[in-house]
Amino acid sequence: MDYIYIPTSSCKSGDVIAFDVITNHGATLIIKNTTLNDYIIKKLIKFKIEGLWIYETKITGKLDEYDSRERLEVNYKGSIAALKKSLINMLKGEEVNLDIINSVSKTIYAEVQEDINIIKCLNSIKDADEYTYSHSINVAFYSMLICKWLGLSETEILRVIEAALLHDIGKIKIESTVLNKKGKLTPDEFEIIKKHTVYGYEILKPLKNISKDERLAVLMHHEKEDGSGYPFGAKGDKINRFAKIISIADVYDAITSDRVYKKRSTPFEAFQFFQISGIRYFDLIIMKEFLSHISALYIGFKVMLSSGDIGQIVYIPPFNITEPIVEVNSNYIDLSKNSDIKILSIF
Repeated sequence: MDYIYIPTSSCKSGDVIAFDVITNHGATLIIKNTTLNDYIIKKLIKFKIEGLWIYETKITGKLDEYDSRERLEVNYKGSIAALKKSLINMLKGEEVNLDIINSVSKTIYAEVQEDINIIKCLNSIKDADEYTYSHSINVAFYSMLICKWLGLSETEILRVIEAALLHDIGKIKIESTVLNKKGKLTPDEFEIIKKHTVYGYEILKPLKNISKDERLAVLMHHEKEDGSGYPFGAKGDKINRFAKIISIADVYDAITSDRVYKKRSTPFEAFQFFQISGIRYFDLIIMKEFLSHISALYIGFKVMLSSGDIGQIVYIPPFNITEPIVEVNSNYIDLSKNSDIKILSIF
């Protein structure tokens, strides 16, 4: 995608920033791929940012945006249906249908430039009853975005997408009474669940068209940097890189999705979890890339506040992504300075 340099005074709402905006003191003010609005433009002028690089797009008008989102949602639902059919057939004793997995992977990769529409789609389509299948699709989308933000090649991204689609495949060998239990698992039941990573690896091991990295990603996506994960308690560079990517996507989707036994948390609650607990569990470089990029994509989303007001996110400080600036009735509320107001939901 081409980009051009323009004076800040010429920027308009809807323009998308092509590179991070850095202040004269070296602080990141705006993350690349952020969509500009009036609040951000005024902030740029206040910080004396004279000009910036924005993407030059030939797509104009709201119709194109809605067409793109509608196409993505159709592909998303189709991918869930295809994956569901494949897993059901496996439960009947059939082998993994790699043609289906490969096709779904390419369908997901075709949306690689649709960052904001992917987030809007994944935020709006959350079906607790279909979680078993939609979760793997969601993890594949989030993993793809992380790979892109890390600068991985197309070949690597496609392999990560495939691994993400298959990361929970071993759960087909877990008894449904344990797998679908609504209450808290007993220690023995959790030990049973933990076996799904090894089961998944064993299912994929004989398949020649699945790379070693994909198999290891399925095997190790529950390992943690501090060695507290499973199945091996591996640490740091002993954990497969694909697995490190998928583990972040896996946890983020689990936190922000409705489940049969719990309601979803907001992205900002998920960000807080990553900032507090994630420093022990996840690769810090990958986690930082993920949080900085995905947080910026929520600018423009509407929110329900604990005050009862409905507002719109106008800015998310890169240095404080858990407490955005929200516009309510033309007033700006800085949640970092209003600790009594919380975001209850985002839409």
